[in-house]
Amino acid sequence: PWPARITELPPPDSQAAAVLWQHAVHDVRGKLGVVANITLLLQRPATDERRTALVEMLGRNVTSLGQLLDGVADLARLQAGVECPVLRPTNAAAVLQGVCDSVMALAHTRGLQVEYRGPAVLPVDTDPLMLERIAQNLMLNAVRYTGSRGVVLTCGTSDRAAAGRWFFDVRDVTPAQAVALATDLPQA
Repeated sequence: PWPARITELPPPDSQAAAVLWQHAVHDVRGKLGVVANITLLLQRPATDERRTALVEMLGRNVTSLGQLLDGVADLARLQAGVECPVLRPTNAAAVLQGVCDSVMALAHTRGLQVEYRGPAVLPVDTDPLMLERIAQNLMLNAVRYTGSRGVVLTCGTSDRAAAGRWFFDVRDVTPAQAVALATDLPQA
């Protein structure tokens, strides 16, 4: 899984970095598989309505693949020390709600529900673009691999760590089947 806290990337020559890259390659390969399967379905006879739905699904997945590749490129830049997070006051709740909204269509194609559980406003100091990329990757993985009826993204202030910290986590709707991570992050 991808790092939930950008400032804690593993050293480039570590085992953890190798595992991170292994996950990145796996995610890209998985998304290419989805695109390939939709392409195969488009080669079969289908009604105009079904064909239109498949073309729309293909478009969403190609866009998602592009975003995933952007995330891999971001990770490469971070590991190389080329890109550094730009912290600024951000409403993390709005960013995370937006991520939930962006994966909703993909989830519905799999018969899944996506739910956001958190405050309407969560003021933090973070890099909003990196937060969005990380959350989106976690949500896409959760939607892809869940065995339950849906995925929930939860966020808020943390009561598990020192004051001034916040968290977000992504998991199956069934709490016992966690598919991502929960990490405490510094709050604004």
